[in-house]
Amino acid sequence: GAVFISGVVALTLSPMMSAHLLRAEHVDKGFSGVVNRTFDRFRDWYGSHLDRTLAARPAVYAVWIGLSILAVLFYKMSPSEPAPTEDQGVIFGIVTAPANATIDDTIRYADAAGKIFLSIPDTRFTFQITNPDSGFGGMVLKPWGVRKTPTSAYLPVVQQKLAAIPGIQMVPVMPSALPGGDSFPVSFIIASTADPERILEFAKQIQLKAMQSGMFRFVDIDTKIDQPQAEIMFDHDKVS
Repeated sequence: GAVFISGVVALTLSPMMSAHLLRAEHVDKGFSGVVNRTFDRFRDWYGSHLDRTLAARPAVYAVWIGLSILAVLFYKMSPSEPAPTEDQGVIFGIVTAPANATIDDTIRYADAAGKIFLSIPDTRFTFQITNPDSGFGGMVLKPWGVRKTPTSAYLPVVQQKLAAIPGIQMVPVMPSALPGGDSFPVSFIIASTADPERILEFAKQIQLKAMQSGMFRFVDIDTKIDQPQAEIMFDHDKVS
């Protein structure tokens, strides 16, 4: 309906209004005259330059070939990653605790992680949010004008110290250069119609292969089947 009405207006009302608003005697007068003369001058300028350019075709071909070669060279010299990781002076830590952990236990181990962050010489301040079985924290380094060590140099040191904390698993990461919904550099989603237990078993096989490759500092699976379970058997004869 809306498309039909728009078509009727375009064929009837718009031409009639244009006929009343745009008079033939107004072409060289007022604002319309200024616009027309400006576009005429621009058309003449563009036409003259285009004629001269087409007359010097060897130079045009030389510039085109040169730009094409430079494009290939810049592509080969550019980093292979989409966006190089920038030194934003921040290291995040993602905390994972056992499913049956209490808030007091997690806080105690998270505080130990905070002390590790503070042990770095260029640490400016730390932050932390702790839940019973998870958490989030990190450290902010001093500005570049004060420190000389890049954040990437501190990352393996922090990771080695955090791995020694027994009660939690805390993975340090640097913020990605490109915004996204995940803080990890690489993430995979396994989708299947199989049972969660079967999918988790397959994910653990991928995790083992990734760790054996030596190309990853850590490999984590966010799906965990670790909640306590109980089976209750009913005696149908007694229940009835």
